[in-house]
Amino acid sequence: MDELIKMLRRHDWTYQFSDDPNVWRKGNESAKAIKKEAQRIGRGDLVKQAYLIFNDTDIHPASSRMATFDAWVERLRAENNIPKTQD
Repeated sequence: MDELIKMLRRHDWTYQFSDDPNVWRKGNESAKAIKKEAQRIGRGDLVKQAYLIFNDTDIHPASSRMATFDAWVERLRAENNIPKTQD
């Protein structure tokens, strides 16, 4: 779970909007790795939750996305007894 949290925090959630093919490729590879890790630990639901935080502007306005994401990550850590680390 800790590795998945790190991957989610480091991911560029806006890569699909980039005009730079290298940014898109790197983001796409990261997204695939995140999905694979989430499936490996049986928590594919977390990928959708993280995606919604960053991309559903009706739920989370741009100004609060990172704070909302950070709070969500801290809840995940607490629920899974994962100590806070430098991501």
